[in-house]
Amino acid sequence: MKKLLPILLAFTLVLTACGNKNNAEKKNEGANAGTQTEAQAELKDGTYTGVSEKDEHGGYMETTITVENGKITDATLRNLNGDGTEKGEDYGKVDGEIKDQAMYDKAQQSLVGAAEYPKQLVEKGSVDALEAVSGATISLEIYKDAANKALEQAK
Repeated sequence: MKKLLPILLAFTLVLTACGNKNNAEKKNEGANAGTQTEAQAELKDGTYTGVSEKDEHGGYMETTITVENGKITDATLRNLNGDGTEKGEDYGKVDGEIKDQAMYDKAQQSLVGAAEYPKQLVEKGSVDALEAVSGATISLEIYKDAANKALEQAK
C-alpha cells in the first residue's frame, strides 16, 4: 500500500495538469477569437494610406489598405528611395553599376520579400500577425510602421 500511494499521487497530478492545460487552451482560443472580431469591427470601410518613417538611408515605404465590412480586403506597397522614386532593378547598384554582386542580390531579395507583406496582411487581417520573410526582415518593421499608420485612420 505504501508503494502504491506515491504512484497514485503522481498519476493524479498528471491528470490534473493535463486537464488544466486543455482548459487554458480553450480559454485562450475564446479570448483570441473575441479579440480578432473586435479588432476587425473597429475598422471603418474605406481606403487608407500610410507612410513609414525613413530608414537610415532615407528610404521609406508607403502602403494603401482597403477595408470593406470591417475587414482588410486589399493592400499595396510602394518601396521608395529617399527622393520618392520607387526602388526597382537599380536598387543595390552604385552609380548605376553592380559593384558588389552579393550586396546587389541582397537588396533585390529585400524587394521581393517585402512584396509579400501586403499579401500577408490581407490573408491574416492583422499587422501583428505578419511574419518576416527571408531577406526582408528589416523591411517587415518598416512595412508594419506604414500599415499601422494607414489603419489608424480606419479606426
